[in-house]
Amino acid sequence: MTFAKQCLDTRGSAQRTNRNTLVFLAADGGRWDELADATRDYLAWKQVADRHDDLNLTAQQTAQAVQRRDQANDTVRLRILQAYIWALVPEQPDAARPASWSSVKAEGSQDRLADRVTVKMRQNGQLATSYGARNVRMDLDGPLAAVWTDGHVTVGDLWSCYRRYTYLTRLRDRAVLDDALRSTVDDIAWMSEGFALAHGFDAATGRYQGLVTFSPTSNVGVVVDAMLVVRPDVAALQQEAERAAAEAAAGSSSAPNEDESENEGDDSSGGAAGGARSADPPLPRRFYGVVKLNPDRYARDFTRVAQEVLQHLAGIEGNTLEVTLEITSTSGEGFAPDKRRVVSENARNLRFEQSGFETE
Repeated sequence: MTFAKQCLDTRGSAQRTNRNTLVFLAADGGRWDELADATRDYLAWKQVADRHDDLNLTAQQTAQAVQRRDQANDTVRLRILQAYIWALVPEQPDAARPASWSSVKAEGSQDRLADRVTVKMRQNGQLATSYGARNVRMDLDGPLAAVWTDGHVTVGDLWSCYRRYTYLTRLRDRAVLDDALRSTVDDIAWMSEGFALAHGFDAATGRYQGLVTFSPTSNVGVVVDAMLVVRPDVAALQQEAERAAAEAAAGSSSAPNEDESENEGDDSSGGAAGGARSADPPLPRRFYGVVKLNPDRYARDFTRVAQEVLQHLAGIEGNTLEVTLEITSTSGEGFAPDKRRVVSENARNLRFEQSGFETE
């Protein structure tokens, strides 16, 4: 434990930077003597087998020494797995207080010590092999709030924070963070529980380049260190400004100029034709939309769609509103009979127009 504490704080003569990437594995005191005895036995037989010529051993004696050496080596390997069972995990529930230590008994059937420790830490919530955009957002709104006060933080700096600070969730590797960042474009609640991504920032104009937010067709691509994690309120302001600019440009391009107006007034086809040309374009008469809900939070996502879209459409006088819910569920192992029965009966009671289970 003394060594682990020193190693967590320092790296050689310098301060350690990536403290949240360290976990230590220590041997059990009661099993250490067994491992030491097995190691001595192995080293002894190894010396005999390596010096068979100096010891003038016969071929049979040499073969026996090699066999005993290999048996001792297998014993050592087994005793190592039996002895090194204590994972020493630094933890820091409170960012304002120093790190504490947790001793976790990491036994298992895996052949590699690292695999045993990984499984145990995942079970205890001390290591994340999968992470979500919502978790990243909670960190950015909480202990990491200062890193994106300017409106954004680079992915490289964010990953550096997860490696450095022991009060953050310990991520298995960079791929876990990359997957969490990419998942934000699949979350309809990105404004409240996620963020936006951008490929760059133009300081001269104050605009983000390649801004990506929630959309069924969004594609983030490869996540690199220079990519930006953008605050959702900042991203929403830019998107609103871009929409307003596009609408203004469309309006100015459709408005007739003075020469065109004069020509229309002199048109020999009469005032009726001129009036038809100068009339406002017809208003759109139909809205359609398709959105993919998060299967883990479908109730929340559907509620947001109802409140922010359906409610506005339903409130239009004379409007005919039609809402269709489409569900597709695929099970690799197949649906059990009891599940099929319950879902089918409920679908009939809810008057589904179409429903059923298929083998393909």
